[in-house]
Amino acid sequence: MCIVLDTTITVVAVPVLMRELDASLATMQWTTTAYILALVTTLPLAARLSTRYGPRRTYVAAMLVFALGSVLAGLASGPVTLIAARVVQGLGGGLVNPVAMMLLMRGVPAAQRGKVASLLGLPVLLGPLTGPVLSGWLIDTWSWRAIFFITVPPALLAAVLVRRLAPPDGAGTREPVDVRGLALLLPASVITVLGLGEAALPAALRLALIAAGLGLMLGFVRHARTTSAPLLRVALLWRRSMASSVVVLVLFGAAYFGSMLLLPTYVQVMRGDSALTAGSMSIPVALATGLMMQVATRLVDRVEPWRIVAAGLTVSLAGAVTLAVVLRPDTSYVVLMAASAVIGLGAGAVILPAMTAATRDLDGADLASGSSVMGLAQQLASAFGTAAVTALLAAAVAWRAPLLDDGLEGAARLSGPARADVAPDLVDAQRLTQLAVVLLIGTALVLALTLMPRASRPPKSQPQEDR
Repeated sequence: MCIVLDTTITVVAVPVLMRELDASLATMQWTTTAYILALVTTLPLAARLSTRYGPRRTYVAAMLVFALGSVLAGLASGPVTLIAARVVQGLGGGLVNPVAMMLLMRGVPAAQRGKVASLLGLPVLLGPLTGPVLSGWLIDTWSWRAIFFITVPPALLAAVLVRRLAPPDGAGTREPVDVRGLALLLPASVITVLGLGEAALPAALRLALIAAGLGLMLGFVRHARTTSAPLLRVALLWRRSMASSVVVLVLFGAAYFGSMLLLPTYVQVMRGDSALTAGSMSIPVALATGLMMQVATRLVDRVEPWRIVAAGLTVSLAGAVTLAVVLRPDTSYVVLMAASAVIGLGAGAVILPAMTAATRDLDGADLASGSSVMGLAQQLASAFGTAAVTALLAAAVAWRAPLLDDGLEGAARLSGPARADVAPDLVDAQRLTQLAVVLLIGTALVLALTLMPRASRPPKSQPQEDR
């Protein structure tokens, strides 16, 4: 839960951090992007470290590193030190979710993994439910620093409980770490995110960065297919269930996680309301997502996964379209929360069911690597989506409100009549950004209907293509 909490707790804080640390939106989005990229760095190592040291030891160590990063973030003196502390948090956090899945899935038959996956949905329910509200209250009552300190006690508690309650680790196997694979994957992720998110860079340079990042990604895939001990077993992607789930998860995840900053920005910058108000508006979304996730992960053992995922994407698409249509400078918060809750309701039927569909028939090393692949796909989607949505919103604001000094950062400093004068243009910019979210979700729906397998397969222990 700490990892989900720490992702959602900073969404509400971005406008406040822009003011308190005198930084731009592009700089402050790196508090999220750097955290996610650090997650991406260690996430592929989860399978190898768990095999070598055992999942219990790996989980405890990861939680302690995450707690250290939380303390450093709370003590940060400026944007650079805050971003560095977020990197430390991410280095520990990247191991937590895939290792937790390994701990929960050990010894569980394939037919019952949907029920076990519903346990993993509880943090996804509680994190978004408590994170933004807690963040808003802490910021309004205390300081932005408190939003980082608050994650330290649950992280330490989780480490203690797993250390005491999880089964002992067996003897590890000393396989070599794929240093070359890591050296290809990490810069590929960073360069691609830079190209997507740094709107201040020339367009030609951004395209070159994206092309270079994708080239490194392809190099990583080629290397992983030919080496004897790859960082990730990319041969799993030749299974139709795994490949289709990754594609759908990346597209939807980029839209869903990337758009999370839009509503808090609207409430605090365009309407001038408090961080607590912005955080409170996430409660219906979190409830809808978490409750549907509990239902969907139980259905996935009885209903073909593609049906659940496609239904969820359809519902989220309806909510995203509604949000784009109703958005105005004075739109009722009740209407906005209802539309956002519909998006969350659909998300609950997409994320974990897609991950479960991809890994349900895997065992042993395949399960460990498959869990890491799906976790990596989700985190990369979040990083890419956050960077792309931030850049798109900044560009849309510059286009719709060209006379506004410093773009969205300047709007955050306005108040009263001055804010009201530019609010229509700012809302138009946000609506354009929301339409991009609609396009991504719609594309994910089309691919889910055409690519995902139409019937579940019997368990397999070796990766092979679904036929």
